[in-house]
Amino acid sequence: MIMHFSLSCMERIKLLDKTNIILGTCIILLQLCDSVITLIGLNKGVTKGNPLVAFFMEQFGVLGGLLFTKGLVVMIVCGFIIYNKNIELIRMCFLMVMIIYLVCMIVFTVEYIMTIVL
Repeated sequence: MIMHFSLSCMERIKLLDKTNIILGTCIILLQLCDSVITLIGLNKGVTKGNPLVAFFMEQFGVLGGLLFTKGLVVMIVCGFIIYNKNIELIRMCFLMVMIIYLVCMIVFTVEYIMTIVL
């Protein structure tokens, strides 16, 4: 799929294929899940491990910091999807990010459940 920079944003969106839309949607859903898990962890006394997110949470409050950082990620993802040139590289990056998020979410969820059970 070749995209020209002379196309408007809406014209570019119309040219997206299903794979881009699915990958983008998955990353957005992972961001939402990460936010929920972060809020649960913070309510249980866990500190945020990501120093960048922790910085913005200190600046804007917990919810404001999460909304800012997650919103920024979603905007970057949408920008990649709409203004892509090397689609295979972007797809590979999205898949790697999704795998990393899923593995981390599974590990931290299992770890959290084990601390409750034991």
